[in-house]
Amino acid sequence: MQPILKKHAALLINLTTLILIIFIYYSGSRYQFLITNLGLALIPFNLSLMARRLPHKYLQIPLALIWLIFYPNTTYMLTDFSHLSSIGTGLATPFQYYNYSILTGSIILAVIIGLISMEIIVNVLVKNVLLKTLSYTVLSFISAFAIYIGRFMRLNSSDLLLNPSRTLQVILSANERDLLIFVFCFALLQLFLIFIFKLAVDYATTNLNEIN
Repeated sequence: MQPILKKHAALLINLTTLILIIFIYYSGSRYQFLITNLGLALIPFNLSLMARRLPHKYLQIPLALIWLIFYPNTTYMLTDFSHLSSIGTGLATPFQYYNYSILTGSIILAVIIGLISMEIIVNVLVKNVLLKTLSYTVLSFISAFAIYIGRFMRLNSSDLLLNPSRTLQVILSANERDLLIFVFCFALLQLFLIFIFKLAVDYATTNLNEIN
């Protein structure tokens, strides 16, 4: 990565996301809900940057807990592929090309933003390699659970903060079998994405110079 890009990477990520949000708003895409989802995806990213700049653990940990509340908004967007049915199951018209590209690009961006924020938070709080692996696993299962209650119970981060008792009641009413299967599948999916993400980052940082 060129020095200027590396230096301003956080700013560029925010700008890229905001530009995409503005584009979706004015483009007439039927996926206007992506505006909110992308905006929410920026919150954990910027919280992780704030946590990294704090000097002490007792300041970083509370911010990391707030980050955890908003982090699932990034991986939640993996379920937005379900909205492809609204433009037809085929991929044969310019209308479908256009909306498919917007939806897929937004999901990829949000997931990458989320993975970057997770990497920052874990590296800030955890130094041991085994504990880092455990952290990725636990966070993936927590996120998968949050995705389920967000997608199927229509609860979000604000519900947890503003009405925790009702949120708990709704969660307890969930179909246990469906919940467990969903959480297991989506936790594995996230762990796979984390693995690929870390491989790509490690490869880029250690081997790219040799190729050049």
